[in-house]
Amino acid sequence: MLSSKLNAAATKLRNVSLLRTKTTLAIRRETINVWERRAPLAPAHVKQVIESGVNVLVQPSARRSFYMQEYEEVGAIITEDLSSATHIIGVKAPDPEELISDKCYAFFSHVIKAQPEGMPLLDEIIKKNITLLDYEKMTNEDGQRNVAFGHYAGIAGMINILHGLGLRLLSLGVTSPFLHIGLAHNYASVDQVIPVLHKIGSNLQKYKLPKVVAPLTFAFTGTGNVSQGAQSIFDHLPHEYIDPHDMKEAALNGDPSKCYATVLSRSNCMERIDGKPYTPEDYAENGDLYRNIFSEKVAPYTTCLINGLYWDHNSPRVLTEEDGDRLFGMGSQARNNIMRGIPQIPHKMIGIADISCDIGGSIEFSREPTTVGNPFQLYDPKTRTTHNDFSRDGIMVMSIDNLPCQLPREATEFFGDCFLPHLPDFLKLTHSKHVSNQATSPCIARAIITTEGGLAPDYKYITTLREEQELAALKEARVAKTKAEWRTDNKRVLLLGSGLVAEPVVEYLTRSPDVKITIGSIDEDQAIQLASRYRNTVPQYLDGGNRRTLKDEISKHDIVIRYTLCILYVHYTFCIYYKSFIDDIWLALKTSKTRCISI
Repeated sequence: MLSSKLNAAATKLRNVSLLRTKTTLAIRRETINVWERRAPLAPAHVKQVIESGVNVLVQPSARRSFYMQEYEEVGAIITEDLSSATHIIGVKAPDPEELISDKCYAFFSHVIKAQPEGMPLLDEIIKKNITLLDYEKMTNEDGQRNVAFGHYAGIAGMINILHGLGLRLLSLGVTSPFLHIGLAHNYASVDQVIPVLHKIGSNLQKYKLPKVVAPLTFAFTGTGNVSQGAQSIFDHLPHEYIDPHDMKEAALNGDPSKCYATVLSRSNCMERIDGKPYTPEDYAENGDLYRNIFSEKVAPYTTCLINGLYWDHNSPRVLTEEDGDRLFGMGSQARNNIMRGIPQIPHKMIGIADISCDIGGSIEFSREPTTVGNPFQLYDPKTRTTHNDFSRDGIMVMSIDNLPCQLPREATEFFGDCFLPHLPDFLKLTHSKHVSNQATSPCIARAIITTEGGLAPDYKYITTLREEQELAALKEARVAKTKAEWRTDNKRVLLLGSGLVAEPVVEYLTRSPDVKITIGSIDEDQAIQLASRYRNTVPQYLDGGNRRTLKDEISKHDIVIRYTLCILYVHYTFCIYYKSFIDDIWLALKTSKTRCISI
């Protein structure tokens, strides 16, 4: 007994001695959620690191897909305390309070777009003088990522959406062999999924799906790791890849015994507004001058959208809320049988795998991440809300933000293979020098987000973007607060326009507590400023060119006042022209029908 204690003590002293004389790398425990079982390095990678002369600490975790013993067997030290480490790596971001000052960290930070949920973490990183490397920004000179889980995100996302497709089709009245594939985490490896896919394919070819849903068509956006990973699963089904412009013909007249797919890159789904040709250089420079034509040309003929595009705030969306309205066919949801027991499904698009998971981004109505435990939501364009009831209407959306954790061992091995060649350059970093004064590779330098207690030069923009987003959030909160105070039992006025002529009307009408005003304007900031000065007044962004939105807004009000020259409004309401318009506004308010007064 005494001997074993002495041996343990000797081992501990030897470890302490080693930690004082060598660079020490620590692998932290993942704590973001119960499904996160990945690590940045597998035991085989740790073995190579130790053999190169670097100490490795591993924080204990019974949840990690690789067992602690596997790391210990290759020479790692299992310890809760990581304070002796010079460099600490993980997969996902730690809680801010877990950060240790004056260290070099590497993880996916989710701060580079000034994501609001990541700003407390960024503040703590800067406060604690941490040098942060974000894997997402480890790129080559062409901007392609060197280190990523994207391939396995695509694989897991495709497996999941096929499972969801089976569930959704069944809820719509159609059974399919996709009911026999599970979610990705039900398989120990990708090799276990492939026989299941082959069996599904055999059933599709033998029995075929009814014409109301067949043939199934898939659209893959993007050509990178995510899209390629998803396609590697799809390829095990009976399939044919076609050009985007052939999707309509395939959807209407294709072979129901196989699946059709098209792969959309920016070159074939982005179109300049002014008609000039697409070039990658021009798109990078002038992304705001482009629109995405996917919703018009391909989406109406797509059963499943697999979204793998990277998106930023200057990029056009793949699908907007208005696109969701059109795809779903609002007002035509009756499912009349075309044959006894066979339903009529009024929309082609059944599901979306938003693998990129840019919330409110490329898929505007993908409003919040789903989870491994609750992977699917239904978006109902009629109400523009999401729900989890498969018996109700909606387009199925999967937007899990940590898909690779469903295949944790293979994903860890894949990621470690990518990161290991760059690890020596990461270990050269120190928290005590500015990144510009350190000898490291361009790949590592490009990925340094913070240095010497501040943002690195390439990421100073985060401050400006953060301020803009915080201002937008304040505006949104103010609008929401005002709308919450809106009472529907009073007369409602829609004022079209927010310029100088508008304010006297608002001032006059708000003298009565029984009148509620919506200022509809294409100049949102101007409308917000005007509304903030008067009670019972709310701003509303309103583009006269969007007839559907305009009609919906008019239908909510008792009277419409316009003083602009736009004649679109006469399509939806009749106009009354008054010489003395103020008195007649009150007259109009006494009626129950929507009227439009032109000034």
